Amino acid sequence: MEILTVNRNRFTHLDLGALAHCASLKTLNLGDNDYQTIDLSPLTECTNLYSLVLNKTPLETIDLSPFESLMNLQGLDMSGNCFRTVDLRPLRLCNFMYEVNLEDNPLESLIVSKGFECAALKLNVDFEIEMIERDE
Repeated sequence: MEILTVNRNRFTHLDLGALAHCASLKTLNLGDNDYQTIDLSPLTECTNLYSLVLNKTPLETIDLSPFESLMNLQGLDMSGNCFRTVDLRPLRLCNFMYEVNLEDNPLESLIVSKGFECAALKLNVDFEIEMIERDE
């Protein structure tokens, strides 16, 4: 399986455990659901994943640490959520990262690694956010 789309289903919970060994997965769309929390750790083995959509949910926090092993990740859409702080440091090894979309979140701070590169970081905020750079 290379593409999985489960968006617009009003899911309040989704167990991603079945994807733990789905190395062929390239595109995953989990957006437009009603998750309060989501455990992304099963995705650590999805080493060919290059696009993840996790937009339009009531999520307030997100742990991106499972993405440290996803070096092929190119696009991450987390727009339209309720994030105030997002830690992008786990994306530091995503050498092909092209776009991170954080539009339409009530962002107050964004934590990035020094030297983090992304061709298109979409924030779309009406106020100044605190950009925090940290060494690893």
